[in-house]
Amino acid sequence: MEKKNYQGKTLFAKIWDAHVVSEIPEGPIQLYIDRHFCHEVTSPQAFNGLRKRGLKVFRPEKTTITADHNTPTLHQDKPVKDPISKNQLDTLSKNAKDFNMPLFFPLGHKKNGVVHIIGPENGFTQPKWYSLRNVFCKLVQKQCVSHLTIGCRKMLLLKTSLCI
Repeated sequence: MEKKNYQGKTLFAKIWDAHVVSEIPEGPIQLYIDRHFCHEVTSPQAFNGLRKRGLKVFRPEKTTITADHNTPTLHQDKPVKDPISKNQLDTLSKNAKDFNMPLFFPLGHKKNGVVHIIGPENGFTQPKWYSLRNVFCKLVQKQCVSHLTIGCRKMLLLKTSLCI
């Protein structure tokens, strides 16, 4: 394995470089992401893509799935009334079952909650001395920072906000 030179690089550059899998000159970079967080709004597209290509989820034990955006705060034991929300939640449950996802927290589960909170709360977002767990968001969001800051707070590793 090639040893990378990290001298004189920013923390962001060190983390990025440590996770590059392949690179196309003047093209995209493929990164290894060691933890995935999914919810009912954007995950159906990913699961449909896997299904169409006949692929399985790589390392399903590293993918945390929770009902998040369409989750009522109270009375999660009652049927969801909004048809769009119900469809998204039902699709999430079906995908978790179809792909044998062990870390699925549906409505009513004691670990269910906001996807950006349950990572640190349940110990899925952990600090490392040599590399922080990557938490990439589809869009640049303040919530990304919650995983990094909560996961690393005790070790005081972060002085700046990181989000890709």
